[in-house]
Amino acid sequence: MSLTSPNGMTVADGTGVGTLLDTDTGPAVSISDLTTSECSGGGTFTANVTVNLSFGLTTNVDVDFETANITAQAGSDYVAKTGTVTFGFMETSKTIGIDIMCDNTVEPDETFAVNLTASTFSTIADSSATVTLEDDDSAPVVPAATVGDSIVTECSGAGSTSITFPVNLDQAATGPVSFDYETSDMTATAGLDYLAKSGTVTFAIGQLYQPITVIVLCDAIDEPNETFAVELISMNGGTISDGVGIGTIMDDDDPLPSPIVSVTDAGGYECSPMPFYVTKPIISVFNLASGSVTVDWELTSTSATAGEDYVDASGSVTLTPAQPFVEVPVIILCDEVVEPNESVQIVVTGVSDPAVTIGDGTGNIDIVNDDPNANSATITYLLQNGGFRNPGQRHGLVHCQRPGVARGRQGQVQ
Repeated sequence: MSLTSPNGMTVADGTGVGTLLDTDTGPAVSISDLTTSECSGGGTFTANVTVNLSFGLTTNVDVDFETANITAQAGSDYVAKTGTVTFGFMETSKTIGIDIMCDNTVEPDETFAVNLTASTFSTIADSSATVTLEDDDSAPVVPAATVGDSIVTECSGAGSTSITFPVNLDQAATGPVSFDYETSDMTATAGLDYLAKSGTVTFAIGQLYQPITVIVLCDAIDEPNETFAVELISMNGGTISDGVGIGTIMDDDDPLPSPIVSVTDAGGYECSPMPFYVTKPIISVFNLASGSVTVDWELTSTSATAGEDYVDASGSVTLTPAQPFVEVPVIILCDEVVEPNESVQIVVTGVSDPAVTIGDGTGNIDIVNDDPNANSATITYLLQNGGFRNPGQRHGLVHCQRPGVARGRQGQVQ
């Protein structure tokens, strides 16, 4: 209040100030939680968080805020932000815009906070809002791979053919899928029946089938049907349901005659004066196409005596297509005994492979006597003159000697 126009006096202090004491509380500030779907692809979108005053004022109200990580991360899930929200004349609602970053990552829902840190002409009733980012990305399709079995008829002669193994996915992939594979022997042998192979096969997006082709080698060998395997050993972008495919190579060759083992005869003259000599009957196999066979043999006396006429022995030999025959040394003992011709037999007693038959399994070894015949004799006539008593006569001495018999009597023959 001001005093004006004094009359008969002066005014020392003409203005008085009246103060109205406000006993009312200012508005309450609160911030609301927000749930929003995350975006896919690149770029960002804005999530608006609401801040409210309990009632409006005629003067401005400033509210400070800042963001904070919970499970969402600033820089990868949202853009961090600090600032001030200003409520104007009688305003009661404002928003804070937060930029949300878009991605294609399959992940759990994530959260971050918007915190109110200070305000003017008001009190903070609810100082924190939780912003929930709901993941909108679909889980990628994870296909399962299966490799199938395959059969091929073997080719004859030189050259090769091929066998193809199908590899299938149970559902189309939404991203690239690849797998590594390799072959392995079962009854077929790499390098002889097929060519070993390993590698990587890739399915493009949407593909369901890919082949694996393996080279099969031709031959003219009669043999059983043979098998080998193709195995998926690792996979990227999928799983392996059935990772082994069996390849069967069907034989197309006519069967060969059964392998036959036989032994030859042998022999020679009895020796003297050497201590012994060696004769060599031959054990052989015919029609052996592959592998090997072990043949057991032994000597069996017929008229010769072991230890006197020959050295008793037994053993085994191994025959292959590259070495189908083997000489067996048999030792014949020498003597000077006049005796008849004698013999011993070499006999095949067994084979290691039941598919191999024994043909001529006995070989005769003849020991021919080389000493003079026991029934022969040598007669020696020594001619002599008659001498003084009988000058007209001729007479001599006769010697008769049989081998192995002491010298007999000596006489004269006229």
